[in-house]
Amino acid sequence: MRGMRAMNFSRELVRGRFWPVTWRLIAGPFVIGLFYLLVTGLLVLVISGATGTNVDVLLQPETPLWIDVIGSAFEIFLLPLYLVYLVKVYRELKKEV
Repeated sequence: MRGMRAMNFSRELVRGRFWPVTWRLIAGPFVIGLFYLLVTGLLVLVISGATGTNVDVLLQPETPLWIDVIGSAFEIFLLPLYLVYLVKVYRELKKEV
C-alpha cells in the first residue's frame, strides 16, 4: 500500500488500542536493547579480565578493536531479532482487525 491508503490502514490497526500498541512498540525494543547491553557488557568484562586490560582503557573514546567486534557481532544478531519482533507485532495487530 502507498500514500493515504497505507496511513488509513495503519490507523485502523491502532484504533481503539493505542496504548497497548504503544506499549508493545516501546517495551519490546527496550528489552532487546537491555539484553544487548547486558550480554555485550558481560563479554567485555570477561574478556578484559582474562586479557588483563585495564578498565580505564575500556572507558576511553577510542576503545580496543575487539570491543567493536563484539558489539558489531551482537548487532548483526539483534537486528533480525528486532525485525522479527516488529513483524510479529504487526501480524498480531492485523489478525485482530
